[in-house]
Amino acid sequence: MQERGFPRSARLLSGADFKRVFQARRALSNQYFRIHHAPQPAAVDSAMRPSSADDKRGAGAAQAAPDSASGGQALPAWRNEMPADDPTADEAGKATAGTEPALMPGPRIGLAIAKRVARRAVDRNRIRRQARETFRLHRHHLPAEDFVVLAKPAAADADKPQLRQALNQLWNRF
Repeated sequence: MQERGFPRSARLLSGADFKRVFQARRALSNQYFRIHHAPQPAAVDSAMRPSSADDKRGAGAAQAAPDSASGGQALPAWRNEMPADDPTADEAGKATAGTEPALMPGPRIGLAIAKRVARRAVDRNRIRRQARETFRLHRHHLPAEDFVVLAKPAAADADKPQLRQALNQLWNRF
């Protein structure tokens, strides 16, 4: 049975991930969309993994391990909290070790729907929803790569069935 919903681990969240995908210069496109894709990084820097000293810290510790994306500065405590219904969170709602999105297997998606493409927020959000939903439905068939979906200006005028058909055609090419 397919998992309902769209987990955080299936999303590209950092600008560095988007940049890496764009620099790979691999893309498929059609009338409404261009999907850039790149293999996921093979190994995560060992500095990103929690050490045994971090595991032994008490529950009162407010700071998380340094993040390389923030220049080695400690992250605020709220950045370490996960939603209660997230399967990667422990009972206290804290992220469990080794569950950072970069460490999770499977395909991930990033969306870049520019204001230049669709002026109205309603149109941009409609395009995003369709892209997320079609990705969710095709996720189990896709390779473990990172994908960034870019909309073309024609997508703003297309209706939902046209957007879904265009996205389904692209996802089926992977």
